[in-house]
Amino acid sequence: MIGVMTVKNETVRAQLGAFSVTLLLGTFLGESVSVANSSAHVVDIRNIGQRDWEMASFSLDRELVLDVEAHGAETEGQDFLSAYAWILNAQSRDVVWEMNLRGTSPRKREKEMTYKGTITLPEGGYEVYFAISTLVLDIQIKGMGDLIKSVLHDFQSMRYSKDWGMTIDVKNESDMKYVHEYDPRQRDRNVIVHMTQVGDHEFRKEGLTLKRPLPVRIYAVGEGSSSDGEMYDYGWITDTRTRKRVWEMTSRNTDHAGGADKNLLHDGQITLPAGSYFVHYVTDGSHSYEKWNARPPYDPPHWGITLLAVDSDFTSQDVAPYAEAGDRRPLVEITRVRDDELQSRGFTLLKSADLHIYALGEYAGGQFCDYGMILDAHTRETVWSMTHSNTHHAGGGEKNRLHDDIVHFPQGDYIVYYISDDSHSYQAWNAGPPYDPDAWGITLWVVEEDLEPKYIREYSASDDPHILINLTALGDQEKRMERFYLDKTTRIRIYAIGEGDRDHMYDYGWIEDDRHRIVWEMTFGNTEHAGGAKKNRVFNDIVVLRKGEYTVQFVTDASHSFERWNAHPPNDPFSWGIMAIWEE
Repeated sequence: MIGVMTVKNETVRAQLGAFSVTLLLGTFLGESVSVANSSAHVVDIRNIGQRDWEMASFSLDRELVLDVEAHGAETEGQDFLSAYAWILNAQSRDVVWEMNLRGTSPRKREKEMTYKGTITLPEGGYEVYFAISTLVLDIQIKGMGDLIKSVLHDFQSMRYSKDWGMTIDVKNESDMKYVHEYDPRQRDRNVIVHMTQVGDHEFRKEGLTLKRPLPVRIYAVGEGSSSDGEMYDYGWITDTRTRKRVWEMTSRNTDHAGGADKNLLHDGQITLPAGSYFVHYVTDGSHSYEKWNARPPYDPPHWGITLLAVDSDFTSQDVAPYAEAGDRRPLVEITRVRDDELQSRGFTLLKSADLHIYALGEYAGGQFCDYGMILDAHTRETVWSMTHSNTHHAGGGEKNRLHDDIVHFPQGDYIVYYISDDSHSYQAWNAGPPYDPDAWGITLWVVEEDLEPKYIREYSASDDPHILINLTALGDQEKRMERFYLDKTTRIRIYAIGEGDRDHMYDYGWIEDDRHRIVWEMTFGNTEHAGGAKKNRVFNDIVVLRKGEYTVQFVTDASHSFERWNAHPPNDPFSWGIMAIWEE
């Protein structure tokens, strides 16, 4: 008995645009079904209907010479066949035979091709595929009525030959005793991770712990572009402790996977040290195991990522499942952020700690539009922010970016900000959403499980004794002032964010002494760009003030303030105004 997989799942996708309709033929989906086969054939695949795949598997107890007869069709104007067959080694996943134009000859029917010959296969397991691949019909569109008529006409005119398919026979009938049903357990005994048959818009993640260093074969099939380096369906591996990517599928470390040019294959080996890892795989919204919009790869069931141990001494005791503690409570969580939101949270570390930062945002036009950042509450310096270099593609639209890493923070007070613009946010995407949409925003966890809670506190600027004056989050047409007294000469940090250009300051602050003399003033010359629009200006420096009484003032004009921005806000929009901070 030979194992045969037959699936009848039709997929027709009409893509309106560029005046064409693309008919997707060839969806391979389902579980293996074993059926009795003719004793005269090792494999018999025929009577293939529209948009069908078939796969048969078998194993050989010894090397055999086999007769192969395959009937398919060429694609007009292309250098490949549209109905064709191939054979994989079931363990190595290598193509051992393929039906192509060079080895076929035309038949009586137009565009139909046939192959007749022999192949020699050594002992082992094999998978045989026959596919009706993608057919593209160019249809001139003059109106929906004409389009429907044209599509129906083309459906009626398509010819699917009952002769398409293939047979594989033994040379001598007595050799059938060496042919058996293939047992996939022979292939899977060294499998550590098996995330395959991945469909559209999926994000899969699986954890494992290696109890010793282990050489691992990574076999990953996905979608990408070798010309621009973009990956669309791909996998990666992260160290759970450092959150560093120890391996990633890229256009540079992959080869053509067969079928469409965008099908890519990584088949290589790395040694993973003892430790815990997450294996990830993500897909976009088209061309996957669920449905192909172009010719599928040679190994469609393995669309995804597989890890196999290659150490001959490997046993199941060398690996164990890994999952993060379900009760791991975030230190800070700002997620599911919508359009035009400004959110902040503060925290205090009484002891230095490593923090796991997981942040998703939008990068477009050379800058982040939705992003997270962390400030030192006293110096107001940015100690961490999302950048293009410290983020990766987050799945979905190209502008979705993800930071997933460990960052060390000294003892101190910190403020976490997340800022979003007026488009592309949680539940209001104007491009493909990321693979983890609920996490749109920023989340922090403490890495050290044994860090005692007494070393972690919530931070609030209103309770911070270091802050002398806090006139921030100011709106339009405001004038705010506050007095303070110094009993000795003191170093004060002035932190002010406002609006101005080389000719004039519009939102700005200053300090007067008790004689109404200006001892410090915010100007274009003593400020720097504050992020966002060019007119956003920031002063952040130490000012030495003598003993005496002082008045801090800040004024705003009728537009562009924390109340309502008419251009991109600064990196620290909550601090629009002025602060005076004791400098220790």
